[in-house]
Amino acid sequence: MAPWLQRMLQEADSTTNAAACMQLRVLCNGVVETVGRLTLKDGNAAYPGPFTAHPKLDPKTGEMFFFGYSFDAKPYFRAGMVAASGEVSRQWVIDVPYPVMAHDCGMTEKYAVLLHLPLCFDPKQLAMGDNLPVVFKPNKRARIGLLCRDMPGCGCDVENPNAKPAPVQWFELPAFFAFHTANAWEDEDGRVHLVLCTYPKFDFDFEKKH
Repeated sequence: MAPWLQRMLQEADSTTNAAACMQLRVLCNGVVETVGRLTLKDGNAAYPGPFTAHPKLDPKTGEMFFFGYSFDAKPYFRAGMVAASGEVSRQWVIDVPYPVMAHDCGMTEKYAVLLHLPLCFDPKQLAMGDNLPVVFKPNKRARIGLLCRDMPGCGCDVENPNAKPAPVQWFELPAFFAFHTANAWEDEDGRVHLVLCTYPKFDFDFEKKH
């Protein structure tokens, strides 16, 4: 594992919509100290995009896969890879038909596994007094996508709403939501397996009786 990754905690910075990486130090007695913010670099510039709370690390190569989503403007979904050196090595625009809240992903030796699930952005929820502008829409399909990890990125053009999207193989399923994945791998026949905890329906009002 790359040393710099051993000391990082990834979190989304909702104020600047940029990747906020907190560098941590774990002492021998188990105490965790915050060193400070560590900025991801894309060339000579700081990476400007949204960043997942659950990036995936390849223990063999030291690479880290991440994704981010946006509600207000295209691209609604993007992804990227951080090299073992700590530099953002490539980025991809992911073409999705509508914005959703996405919390986790998966990674195998060859693929990044993307979740485009129908917890959809709905600004009317704000007008109704709800805290979060998202709502689960059971009439839409859940979609799981496979992105080849060695696919060339689109570079800085990821900020362009007309940037060419990466080719993703999507698989559609009946509607569900999932916060977290548990594991992903490829078997000897090349099939991708994904383990995750699913909700057949979901509402952020946890006190509501379904």
